[in-house]
Amino acid sequence: MNEKIVPNRVIFEGLGKIPRGSILYLLKEITAEEWESYEIYFSVTQASEADTKRILHVHGIDGVKTVVAGSERYKEVLFSAEYLFNEVDFPNWWIKKPGQIYTNIWHGTPLKKLGKAKPGIIHRDANAARNFTMADYLLFPSDYAKEHILADCDVQPLAGGKEVMVGYPRTGQLFDIKMRETVRRQCAEYPDQQIAVWMPTWNEYTTKEKILAFLAEMDEGLMDDQLLFVNLHHKTGITLDYQSYKRIRPFPTEWDTYEFLCGADVLITDYSSVFFDFAVTGRKIILYCPDQRRYEQERGLYIPLDKLPFPLPETTAQLLDALVEENAYDDAAFMEAFCRYDSIDNAKNLLDVVLKGDETKIPVRKINPVRTPVTFLVTDGMEDAGAARLLQELAERGLWPADCYLSFTEEGMDLHAKEAEVLLRTVPIYATKGKPLDIRSERKRLFNAIPIYSLIILDSCDAKRIMSFARANEPAYLFISQTLCQKLTDGDEELQKAVQMFGKYGDGIYSLYDEAGIEQIEKLTGKKVCRIASTDAFVARFLPVDHEI
Repeated sequence: MNEKIVPNRVIFEGLGKIPRGSILYLLKEITAEEWESYEIYFSVTQASEADTKRILHVHGIDGVKTVVAGSERYKEVLFSAEYLFNEVDFPNWWIKKPGQIYTNIWHGTPLKKLGKAKPGIIHRDANAARNFTMADYLLFPSDYAKEHILADCDVQPLAGGKEVMVGYPRTGQLFDIKMRETVRRQCAEYPDQQIAVWMPTWNEYTTKEKILAFLAEMDEGLMDDQLLFVNLHHKTGITLDYQSYKRIRPFPTEWDTYEFLCGADVLITDYSSVFFDFAVTGRKIILYCPDQRRYEQERGLYIPLDKLPFPLPETTAQLLDALVEENAYDDAAFMEAFCRYDSIDNAKNLLDVVLKGDETKIPVRKINPVRTPVTFLVTDGMEDAGAARLLQELAERGLWPADCYLSFTEEGMDLHAKEAEVLLRTVPIYATKGKPLDIRSERKRLFNAIPIYSLIILDSCDAKRIMSFARANEPAYLFISQTLCQKLTDGDEELQKAVQMFGKYGDGIYSLYDEAGIEQIEKLTGKKVCRIASTDAFVARFLPVDHEI
């Protein structure tokens, strides 16, 4: 963490620690002669390093140094790089330094619901939200993507960076006419043969047997002038034997997905964000979703599939018919909504913004021109009954300010997420995860540069966190939970030290209970513990109520 920032040092990190998709095309662009003064790193795993070097070689990308994620060298590069690019998120122990410029490009336009909008578990997106708030630049390929990512991940008011309205670097590849000619020349058996690609997303219930049955029907129904290339999601873990098929082929491994899609005439998919990308080609998209009802119920979609312009066959026979039918749907409105920022120069335009500061070619603007400081109500996981009642009543009575966030640990909330679900969906939330760092660094690790009005620890027994908040620049207040009192009684020396430090450096110690160890805490800290007798008293003391949600 003490490394000095090295000018023009850049690190890229991609989905699966493999250079493909958007990261691949950024690497191709940044290793061009124009950017030769930059020192380029790409993070890998030990398992992916050999494949990464092969991919870089195949694509003629020279000068990129690989570094194994989690290694000491990786940490050194991460803390010293001037520029950082990621399409997912950097580790929860990384603290962004002043002078580092971080660009998060995410990995796809969301059809599937994100964050608080999705059904089921919503409290385990801590590191994604943290990365969004740290980024200097957030790439959004559409206003739709911007709206849902920022709002449903609860980071709209917290984001300190700029929005860059530009298509994904990978989508720019789909404009490459020469690549289309090359792919078709090598993969089609004759010039006018239809090349279709099947790219289903992953789910937990589609078996190998179902896939084999589907492909058998397709192979039987495809005509001689059609080929179907199959690209299963890597999570399926399914290996297929293509020897027995007449018109079905495996996705060529020598091509990046978006290189091969250049040559495709038809994309068949379901809920994958790839169709938002492929739409820039103007070629046919078919959504084949035999599990539509189940998937929508379990995962949730932002847009009902029947509201999209694309054919939605329900059976294999209907899918085969859709492949040969003329492209009769009108996608003009879809193109305007989702593809208006795309061009073949997506990768170059993004690098011009980040590395040159050139914001003249594409829309770039501050997400929050003025950032309002927020209050964090901190709990390990709503373990304390009094704190849980207070939080619930604040929400139920409409007393929760819009600029107040409930912050909790993912692990702690695991135990109470079901009973707290309504609360978590109602109020602004900011989850945290990871092992606490030293007391000088923990507050920065959790909140980085988010402007904070106050930190209110309602329910925590994390000694390092308590000590770190005690030394924070913002006002910090500690509430004495029943569990904390019990641990102090049991002789937890580190926690005793933490509470003593808070008494010395914090801005006040409080209790929601009449007794609950008040005398014990006062003796330990030498400070008076103030009793908060009601929710109204809590609001009057700690929370502004002029911006209720």
